[in-house]
Amino acid sequence: MTNEEFLEGWRDIWTAFRVQTNPDVGGLGHATAAIDDQGRVVLDWRLDIAASSNGRPQEANARIWLANQIVLRDVATFAWTSYRSTEGATPEAAETLGATARNYASDVRFEPLNAGETPPAEQDAPAKLRIFDGRSASTELDVPGPGPIIPDVLIGPYATTRLRVKSGRWPVRFLSFERGQHGGGRRFYAWRSHVRYAGRKGPQTGLSHTFESDPTPDGRVFSAWVDDSGRFIGIGDEREVHLAAPDEGAARAFLQTAGGM
Repeated sequence: MTNEEFLEGWRDIWTAFRVQTNPDVGGLGHATAAIDDQGRVVLDWRLDIAASSNGRPQEANARIWLANQIVLRDVATFAWTSYRSTEGATPEAAETLGATARNYASDVRFEPLNAGETPPAEQDAPAKLRIFDGRSASTELDVPGPGPIIPDVLIGPYATTRLRVKSGRWPVRFLSFERGQHGGGRRFYAWRSHVRYAGRKGPQTGLSHTFESDPTPDGRVFSAWVDDSGRFIGIGDEREVHLAAPDEGAARAFLQTAGGM
């Protein structure tokens, strides 16, 4: 897949987010992509989450939000030069949701160590990431293993670059985080896994082409769904799901009908 082909599939996608165990909480996501002056794909994906927001969580007084931006040098290998993960919460959300919302306040950027200073083949599989989180000095994160480094929230974009064949199985290194329940924000870490083509599965999207990760230590499996043309349909696990919609209005309507919002 070329960067231009990827761009066509991710130029403008609206998503509806549901928490599987709490139908009163919903979110509206919006992914956009563009090509920069160096031919790289800049993918942005923002998600606003609220309770009982009448399908408009980004307008709710009490809401949390998350935004991710990745700059992909080559989508075929999912090699990137920069990844930024930001999040926040309104004061009303902190009052309503307590400590959980108060921990939603961070802005973290990642760069492959020595990005731009090594040959492309070596940049595709960096062993370390440099982390910038607003502190006085950057830190480093070890990311050992083969395959691309994929922020776990972006397994969907990665799946749209893969072949829909039974033998499809690709080593990856997921970038994930843990959230402290009593302050301290997020702790990022990397773990080795695979993404494999699992055939047609559901039930969230019917019998769609499905890609799955290896189980996490606590048994979670991240799934991504695409249609016959490879276009993104959704991502999710047993806890939460993001489903693509034809447009913003359809995404809002799904939130209202799915959660009684």
